[in-house]
Amino acid sequence: MKLISFFSKFDDCFTGREPVWRAGLIAGVLICLSISSCAAVSPNSTASNSSPTPLEGNNLCDVVSSETVMNALKFPVHRYGYAHWGNSGSSDRWLCNLTSLNDRGLDEGRISIEYTANDTWKTIAGRVWSPLNTSAPGDETLKVESVALPGHEGQGWIIGRAEKAEDYGTFVWHYPSGYYLVIWVAYGDIPAPASTSQGLQDLAVTIVDKIPPIAAGPDIPYTVYPENKTTAAVDN
Repeated sequence: MKLISFFSKFDDCFTGREPVWRAGLIAGVLICLSISSCAAVSPNSTASNSSPTPLEGNNLCDVVSSETVMNALKFPVHRYGYAHWGNSGSSDRWLCNLTSLNDRGLDEGRISIEYTANDTWKTIAGRVWSPLNTSAPGDETLKVESVALPGHEGQGWIIGRAEKAEDYGTFVWHYPSGYYLVIWVAYGDIPAPASTSQGLQDLAVTIVDKIPPIAAGPDIPYTVYPENKTTAAVDN
């Protein structure tokens, strides 16, 4: 009997049959693993690193739609903030910041749109002076290219520090009133188009006439949407 039992177990090793106790143990382990894996992929669980959803609509800073921004510059907008200073006695200035977030919900890219009487601005290219200011300090690293907005009076330029000014530029428009419209974009890790020159102009032509009437209104504290949060200052 012992000999038969020995060969029976020996035969199990080659035929694939498992002894009852071993089969029961393996079955128990598989059941536990199955339960654990089901709990890990429960349909009620939510991924913590899901991408934020871009804003939709036509009221970003009251002047532009999210679709226009995406079509012009391939830039998804997740948050925006804007303000107007001037009627309180300081230098007249209207500012709009469009922000793109990364998968962790942190700021990644920004488009800055500024309407101001000042002739020097802080941009993605650093401190930039108006090409019309003949007393501005010279900067041989800046490249300046004249551009026009069809159907609009004024002068325009693409200004940048890249090998080609149009690749990483700042758009500047000088109104007959003396005010300037300054637009620049910083992508961070967001996939950027090969050139932003035409995109900046496409964006500018849709808002160039909308901003002056709004900027002529009362002061507006810097307010962030969709949080609807008012802040005392903004870094720009």
